[in-house]
Amino acid sequence: MLIIRKEQIEALGKYMLKNYIERSLATVEARFPEQTSHMDRSELREMIHGCIQKAKQFQINMETDVGQFLKYNIIYGIDFYEKPEFTQAMDILNEDIDGTAKMILLSEYMDNIEKEIT
Repeated sequence: MLIIRKEQIEALGKYMLKNYIERSLATVEARFPEQTSHMDRSELREMIHGCIQKAKQFQINMETDVGQFLKYNIIYGIDFYEKPEFTQAMDILNEDIDGTAKMILLSEYMDNIEKEIT
């Protein structure tokens, strides 16, 4: 039987987080050059890491859901859900449902907001 120590699990978690941040960095630079051109790579990494931590606080854990949460923070501004024009976003994020369900509802809400803007 293979036994994995807590330290090994933590090391793997750190590696996976670093890997996800690097993949997200490449995606963000490619998809959102206008929104991120004022930031260097170190600042972008910090911003991505911060968004991951905030997503965790809202029980958003799946990689695709975290990526979507990151996207909204880039497009609408960091902590967009705290802005008065996005009050329903905060309500959705605070609902007692799983992270994927939150992101489905948030996506629908943000799509409607985008339609109102254009």
